[in-house]
Amino acid sequence: MTGRIKTPLMALAALTAIICMFAALKVRLDWEKTQRTVEVCVDFKQVQTLAIEENRGLDEVLDELKQMGVTTLALEEDSFQSLEAQGLIDFYGAATLRSSDVKLVKKKGKKVEDESPYHGISQSESGQWNLISILSRNSIPSVGLNEEWTKDPNVFAVDEVLRRRYSTGAVEWVEGEDLSSGDFFVGHFGVITQMESGVIVTGNPDEIYTMGLGFGLSNLYDKLQKDFRIAPRLINKRDYTKEELLSALVDSLVIENRSAYIFSGEDTFGYPDVNNLNAAVNFFKENDLDFGWVEFAKQNYEWNYRAALKDQLVRVHSISDEEMEKYPTQKCIERYVRAARERGLKMMYLKPYLEPMASGSRLDFSLKYFDDTIKALKDAGFEIGPVGGIERTAPSSVIVTLLTLAGLILCFPLTQTLWGLLFNNPTHTAVLALLTLAGFFALPLIGGVTGLKLTALFMALLWPLLLLTSGMTRLLSVEPSSGVNSAARAIGAWAGMSVVTLFGALVTCSFLFSTDFALRIEEFSGVKIGLLLPVMLAAVLWVDLVLPDDWRGPLKKKILYLFQQPVLLGHAILAGAFLLAVLILLMRSGNESWVPVAKAEAGLRVWLEQELVVRPRTKEFLIGHPMMLLGLFMLFKGMRRPAWFLIVAGLIGQTSMFNTFMHLHTPLYISVVRSLWGLLFGLAGGLGLMAAFSVGRWLWERWRVD
Repeated sequence: MTGRIKTPLMALAALTAIICMFAALKVRLDWEKTQRTVEVCVDFKQVQTLAIEENRGLDEVLDELKQMGVTTLALEEDSFQSLEAQGLIDFYGAATLRSSDVKLVKKKGKKVEDESPYHGISQSESGQWNLISILSRNSIPSVGLNEEWTKDPNVFAVDEVLRRRYSTGAVEWVEGEDLSSGDFFVGHFGVITQMESGVIVTGNPDEIYTMGLGFGLSNLYDKLQKDFRIAPRLINKRDYTKEELLSALVDSLVIENRSAYIFSGEDTFGYPDVNNLNAAVNFFKENDLDFGWVEFAKQNYEWNYRAALKDQLVRVHSISDEEMEKYPTQKCIERYVRAARERGLKMMYLKPYLEPMASGSRLDFSLKYFDDTIKALKDAGFEIGPVGGIERTAPSSVIVTLLTLAGLILCFPLTQTLWGLLFNNPTHTAVLALLTLAGFFALPLIGGVTGLKLTALFMALLWPLLLLTSGMTRLLSVEPSSGVNSAARAIGAWAGMSVVTLFGALVTCSFLFSTDFALRIEEFSGVKIGLLLPVMLAAVLWVDLVLPDDWRGPLKKKILYLFQQPVLLGHAILAGAFLLAVLILLMRSGNESWVPVAKAEAGLRVWLEQELVVRPRTKEFLIGHPMMLLGLFMLFKGMRRPAWFLIVAGLIGQTSMFNTFMHLHTPLYISVVRSLWGLLFGLAGGLGLMAAFSVGRWLWERWRVD
């Protein structure tokens, strides 16, 4: 590409990128302005448990929750366990029984008073349920029972709800008249009665005790949903049939004032049967039910729900019981605020503190914690209220296409330089560069979102290198200058590089943005690659800084020179330290780091968040930017070899800054503020390093003279 064509084309591409970028950013910013409402959900079961333990009236507790602004209560399905906690049934169990322990209870309501490993049946005058549950065996020998009961004695008798929910397997139905007139068999199974109806079903007492029974068996729900939204928590049963699963979902529709469904345990509803999962997802679609995706919970097959229910997805942040045992309340509050502010989560799922306290009421302590969390969210600029499925948005396809094309055209010089590492002919490298860019432009048209992500990754690899690589020839010819002049030139070069990186990041995140990325249904692929690979490319592209003049040229010549050099122990130690640093950097990248954060660094992070609200990334302001500034400073002072290492390593500041904008679930203003703080603190750190280096060098030279 000749200079007469290249320069105007680059200028046109830059202008197009700027115009389209602002148009796309407006779409994103307008959408983000509407995302300032947060729903606060409290775990009702745990609050209820504390209220019962402390003899507090439930109505009083609910009034406090309502007054402080709690919008939603998370409610698990009824189970024998929860019904027993409410005093609606008695559930008894035994570990083992011998066949000689099998007995008959002749009359309903009669209580057996003996020391056998089971208890008798009792039924209150109001018709409350009462249950006997005793561990069953695979087979029980007949002990002279009548024919009605010996058909399948290895069973449990349970309420009519189980006729719909657990309708298959070893089940024996018993009609009301059978229960009312017949004997009750007590032994290796249990009996529950509600007036004169029941059902016998095989099961393990531990499983029977906790299995879901729907939302209509107690009188709580009508009362609660008058003042609160209800987030149904379905309990998955892995051996559900499709009919049983759909029946469970139909049962949940008894709740009218519904919020997002949040599944209990480690499974999504329907796991592990794929047909059941598809049936559940279709039920959600047909009934317009919102799915609550709990961040970091990693429930089995949650991806099926996230991908299929894009318009009905509510992102939830919660802190596990185990984490709450370790964290003080202030840290928990800060986590919820950070989740809403920096990652755009819409529902905060709060749990009370259940661990014993040295003094005071756990319930009062938890209620204050809820209140403080709501106040902190409001202070951060959020409104507390109901949320639901997100309105979908994205820049127009024309803007996305023009942005992609303009961004790729601006990458042409560096793409040609990269091909120049393998081929000497400028015409050949220009053609190869054009073909490369054409391929990445076509990828989104052919491969959809996957192609778009690959094109974004390609730009993430090139944009941080763009300015410095294009000016490398001029930098190599710069004459050494004084300390102050070198510092000014270093700051100018670093600032120019940072502006180009930020521009490239804004262009890339603008054509990549859509609601799917904002909700993390889709994510930028290759964060770690984008962090490290540009550094490796820079090491190759800028290796001329450390080579003698007569060894500069094609990549083959450079590699030959490097392989002919002796490897000293110091070189090996430095290389090992560098590889270890890279490994730690990669392991610490992302939300779930494999390397623990040092106590001092954790304290620094807390202080920065308290003082700045949005803290800069450590690898930018403590490592990348200062090293880049010092490397450029040394380069302008004629110290090429140490400058090469520092510039290459310092590029991590630019790649990290670019990747900050690829977290598309983070509001744009957060990414901008985070990067600007990183640049400001990085500049301060770089100035400190340049000053320290200058003073150290001056002292060294004086010592040598003396």
